[in-house]
Amino acid sequence: MELKDYRTQLANLDINEQKLRDLYLRNLALGKIQGPSTGYASIDKTWLKYYDEMAIQENTPNMKIYDCIYENNKDHLDEIALEYYGTNITYGELFENINKFANAFKARGIKEQDIVTLGMLTTPEAIYTMLALNKIGAISSMIDPRSNIHGLHKYLLDNASDLVVITDLFKNKFKEAIENTSVKQVIVSPVLSSHPIFKNKKEKQQNRKNPENQLKSKFISLDNFIQYGTHYNGNITSKYLEDSPAIIVHSGGTTGFPKAVVMSDKKILASVYQCLNSGIKFKRGESWLGIMPLFIIYGASTGTLLPLVKGIKIHLVSLFNPKNLPKLLLKKRPIHMTLAPSHFEYLIGNKKLENEDLSYIVAPTVGGDSMNIELEKKANEWLKNHGCEYKVIKGYGSSETCSAVTVCVSNECNKLGSVGIPLPKTTISIFDIETNEELPIGKSGEICINGPTNMLKYLNSEAETEMVLKKHDDGKVWVHSGDYGYIDQDGMLYITDRIKRMIIDFGGFKILPSYVESIINKHPDVVKSVVFGIRDTNHVQGEVPVACIVLKNKSAQSIQEIKDLCHRELKDSTSMPANFYIVNEIPYIATNGKVDINALKQMVEKINENNEKGSLLNKVLKKKI
Repeated sequence: MELKDYRTQLANLDINEQKLRDLYLRNLALGKIQGPSTGYASIDKTWLKYYDEMAIQENTPNMKIYDCIYENNKDHLDEIALEYYGTNITYGELFENINKFANAFKARGIKEQDIVTLGMLTTPEAIYTMLALNKIGAISSMIDPRSNIHGLHKYLLDNASDLVVITDLFKNKFKEAIENTSVKQVIVSPVLSSHPIFKNKKEKQQNRKNPENQLKSKFISLDNFIQYGTHYNGNITSKYLEDSPAIIVHSGGTTGFPKAVVMSDKKILASVYQCLNSGIKFKRGESWLGIMPLFIIYGASTGTLLPLVKGIKIHLVSLFNPKNLPKLLLKKRPIHMTLAPSHFEYLIGNKKLENEDLSYIVAPTVGGDSMNIELEKKANEWLKNHGCEYKVIKGYGSSETCSAVTVCVSNECNKLGSVGIPLPKTTISIFDIETNEELPIGKSGEICINGPTNMLKYLNSEAETEMVLKKHDDGKVWVHSGDYGYIDQDGMLYITDRIKRMIIDFGGFKILPSYVESIINKHPDVVKSVVFGIRDTNHVQGEVPVACIVLKNKSAQSIQEIKDLCHRELKDSTSMPANFYIVNEIPYIATNGKVDINALKQMVEKINENNEKGSLLNKVLKKKI
């Protein structure tokens, strides 16, 4: 049978037949049975050997997100769901508050499939809002309230919401952003609304104000909005519909303005349950450090909904500063945490944690950006020296795939430089960028994902949706990630670069920035390096690579040694950075911890404008980015 016919046959399998085939592939990969292999990841699925039979056979529940959390915790109402700056909120209180919010939204006239925009930090009220809207069948569109006014305005235009819920710290920005939009009302939620002192203050204010009068205002307090909902006695539940939009999140915005990614209940719960069934040890009653913003999918799905579904207490941190991470670990002692790779830079070598026993930590997970190998080595050594039995658990995913699609679910499948194996219900393979043909295992190309967590669509953007969701010859719809990488014989995925970040010189030669960075990072004085392309002024087209580097000691000797290192180890002269810029720090995008390439490019442009032409090798940037 030809490979094309084989793929067509596989595409026609029903769910139960697919499970049986995956169990067969698992036994084949484990060597328990003998059989042929094709050398293609989408067919062989060698990663299944790392999962037990339950992970392969387990189904995602067909229900709404709220209903799933309620069903899993209705017999544990006295257990702690959220801890917020010293205030403990039980699961019973969580559901009580969600119902209050649901009543208020229904009283306000919010209907099923209405979009309500949330410009909120990760507070208890943000979680109540998201789950209340889910309960009544409305859609939460989460946006970053820290965006500039122009960005907020565009979000609001795209969502076409007439109701917005915001954290009070951003009220002034939203006053300007809502101009000439469809927004009729803004509910303002204080960032410390759940703090005991603030609760007492609210109770006194409630007695002086008529909520019905307040509700007529353009900007109203959350407290008056909720109080108005006490008059509503109608139905606050909605039916489960598998393909109905439930939550809208936005992409990272690293290659343009963030796109609105539409997800259903089914897709979000598929993401949650794949992680829960992956083999990572999650137990009811454990604690979780919730520092990732709710308005990114990593923070909403993995960082919030997963622990709530499992009955894990979340330590919410709404105003997270990575410099405070050591203090948070000492104070909260979380069993689980989701971090960005850059956060480990604040942990390794920190004196406060010098003698701290971290053996209690399970799954020290990183995501949102790639982790360079040198930092990974240091992080693994640091965890080991502090008693943690786990290596850094790396993962890979995107807004378009509802957070993680690969995870290093155990030390066994956690090779240096890899981002783990596909989750149990997900298939990942590598395709040729130009022909869309699947490439054999070990070959590099575009990473594509087929699975239950792939987005429904981009909101209001059919053309961009078609660029990402593509139907292949096997009849399946794949997410084209825009990332470049390969899968090894054990099914582990390696990200080598972002396709849009790839540098193409005037002659068409492709340069991978991550490869050049790996050479620079070998120098012991390098803390961090970022390589990217700028316009080649000596030719009519193409780019040349440049490097921004953070050094421990800014010496001319170190800079020369780095240059010599690149000359020795880079296989071609084209990959040699045209200039080396020594900077005090690398800027990161606040929402997801990724390197802000645009900010670096602007910095380089400014340096080049202020300096004469020629080599800037020895130019040390004295002003912080």
